[in-house]
Amino acid sequence: MKFSLLYSDIANASFGNIGSKTLYHLSLDRSFKTICSSKSECQYFLEILSKPLVQERDILYRQEIVSDFLKMPHFFEALKASFIEFGKLKEDAKELKKEIHARNFGIRSSLGGSKESVRDCSALLKRILRYIKELDCLLDEYPITAEGLLAISRYTSSLVEKEDMNRLVALLNQAESLCIQPNIGTTIKLDKNGKVSDCHLVESKNLSSETAKEKKRLILRKESATNLSYICLQPPIYSDCQNKLRAYPYLEMENLLMSLITGLIDAFGDLHREIIFYSVVMEYVRLLERKNISLVMPSIGESTQFTGITDIFLAMTNDTDTIVTNDFYMLGDKKGSIIFGDNGNGKTVFLRAISTCQILAQAGMPIPVKSGKIGLFNTIKTQFSESEETVVSNEKMGRFEQEVSELCHLIDTSESGSLLVLNEIFQTTAYSEGAIGLYHILNYLSAKNIGWILVSHLTDLKEYFKEQNISIYEMEKNHRVTQIQ
Repeated sequence: MKFSLLYSDIANASFGNIGSKTLYHLSLDRSFKTICSSKSECQYFLEILSKPLVQERDILYRQEIVSDFLKMPHFFEALKASFIEFGKLKEDAKELKKEIHARNFGIRSSLGGSKESVRDCSALLKRILRYIKELDCLLDEYPITAEGLLAISRYTSSLVEKEDMNRLVALLNQAESLCIQPNIGTTIKLDKNGKVSDCHLVESKNLSSETAKEKKRLILRKESATNLSYICLQPPIYSDCQNKLRAYPYLEMENLLMSLITGLIDAFGDLHREIIFYSVVMEYVRLLERKNISLVMPSIGESTQFTGITDIFLAMTNDTDTIVTNDFYMLGDKKGSIIFGDNGNGKTVFLRAISTCQILAQAGMPIPVKSGKIGLFNTIKTQFSESEETVVSNEKMGRFEQEVSELCHLIDTSESGSLLVLNEIFQTTAYSEGAIGLYHILNYLSAKNIGWILVSHLTDLKEYFKEQNISIYEMEKNHRVTQIQ
């Protein structure tokens, strides 16, 4: 069993992908950079965003965990600290494996090295068991309801409640003691073929004369089927045989303890890293709440519908008094949407707000809307018109040719159920040619069951798509959007 805070079934996790430039085009990197505590934290968070959830159960799974954390912020901070401590245990286990390998590499040092390994494994396993007890107390202290957290709680409780756990701790103390006592001997039992079948550690003072007789019987054996005299087993010719035999029980203990350590460490998986995602989510929620921006957990359906949508980048980097909210609807039977408007009216900001809310919603996060519902897309990709400086670097293609090439690549690599976000492409071609070309491309996307949202200045598209099953919006000078179809 392996637990995860990000996926309901980590072994069969299912997620889509975000285009390589999408997070950059939508300024998500700059938005969350302002609240992440480090570059690595921001990179990890963006990595999670780049893998949108495509199963409703996984989105609800994360939403439940976020909701528990938001209701109990003190619990979140305590759990975060706990998982950070687990991360240290995981790193210590990794280092211990390296040390054990180094100790056991040489034959002559096998006995001393194995003793040290048993001692260190015992100490680390006790720390892990103590951690599990503390984690169980923490999870039991708060009224958690999220299935992902309850599953961890049930697991820790099942371990803590077992009497075997206390017995194991006692045995670990005994093992540590054996490793530091100098008067420990080894009893070895051979099978009928003269091979070692069993081996035990005993205190030398407990070796009686009876034990000495037993030793003699181990060295001398009599063939039962004949009257042959006793056969003396010749000792091996290499000098370190005794050392290897004495090390044998320690090696067995070492292997057993390391298997227990590995099993417990693996069960908690990457919880110490996954909590980073929720840490950023908590900071994001706190920031928007301080700015009195409405946040809701979106429901999941066949269509995408946002009311009172706020652009995340503006909300997280500017004064919210100047932000205008709008509504957006892309019903399940409509494959695409077009947004028209003059330059500077806010078309790109509106497109960014829609797209970022879709991505955050498919990451299981609350989004800045008054009400929200999303349809699910397995991939989300963007194409934004590049600046002249970017195009100049490619001497063989002009802006139009480059845009056509990129759009062809997006289409060829997009499957049914994808979403393409297109911003002001085909600006430099002839007005009428650009419009008719886009019209045929967008119809092709719809035929392939690929959703699309387009911001464009090519108003001829209104006539081409008249009475077709798409949404058309007009952005006014006051940054308000009106749906005209």
